[in-house]
Amino acid sequence: MQSTSSQEFIAAMRTVASSVSVVTTDGDAGRYGATVSAFCSVSANPPTVLVCLNAASTIAAKVQDNQ
Repeated sequence: MQSTSSQEFIAAMRTVASSVSVVTTDGDAGRYGATVSAFCSVSANPPTVLVCLNAASTIAAKVQDNQ
């Protein structure tokens, strides 16, 4: 996983202006993505975002598998 500094994370979060975001995951389970409307920053140190996914969705399973 690529590391992101707190300042880079804060700068990136300042550019999130839309009510819909694209969330992606990549790992052993493969690459997957989905559009989400529930997305927000939680912490700059460590860089953390909160995304709400339906537990029955494919993307939720793949995010879990790629941890």
